[in-house]
Amino acid sequence: MKLNVEQLKRFKANSASIKSNGIIPILDYLKFDKGTVTKNAMGSFVIQKIDGCTKSFLVDEKILMNFVAYTSSPTIDIEIKDGKVIMSDGSTKKISPTEPVENFPTNDESDDNYDLEDIPYHSKSDNARLFLYENEIKKAIREYVKENYNLDISEINFHKNSENVFVDCSVEETE
Repeated sequence: MKLNVEQLKRFKANSASIKSNGIIPILDYLKFDKGTVTKNAMGSFVIQKIDGCTKSFLVDEKILMNFVAYTSSPTIDIEIKDGKVIMSDGSTKKISPTEPVENFPTNDESDDNYDLEDIPYHSKSDNARLFLYENEIKKAIREYVKENYNLDISEINFHKNSENVFVDCSVEETE
C-alpha cells in the first residue's frame, strides 16, 4: 500500500503536542486502521484520515517519521511481513517492529459515530480530530485568564457532583 508523504507530515504537525510518556511502550506506535492514522497518549489523541491506508497495523512513530522527514518521494510503500513493517520510498528501505493492533489503546471518543463538527477542540486540517483532556484544558484556562484578566493561575482543581463539574482556581495578579 502507498501512503502520501505530505499527509504524514501534516499528521506529524497536527499531533506534535501529544507526547508519549515513555512508560507504556505501545504508545510509541502509530495505528493505521480503516483509512486513518492515530496517535494516542492516553490523555489525548489525534485521528486523521490518510489516503491509501487499506490495512490495520502499528508502526514505530520515530522510525516512520524519521523516514518521512528524509525522503524526497511523494509516497512511501508499506508492506507488513513476518511481524515487521517494511517501508520503502523506491531507493531506501526501513524496517519497523510492530505489535498486534488490538494491543493499541482506544478511547471512547475514537468511535466512528463522531462527526468532525461535533468536537469542540480539533484541527480541521485533513479531518484531524484532536481531543483535549485535563492537562490541555488547564493550559487553555491559564492562557485565557492571563490574556483576559491579567492573572496567573497557580493551581487548578476539578470537582464534580452527580450533575456538574466545577473548576477551582488559585490566582495571582501579573506584574
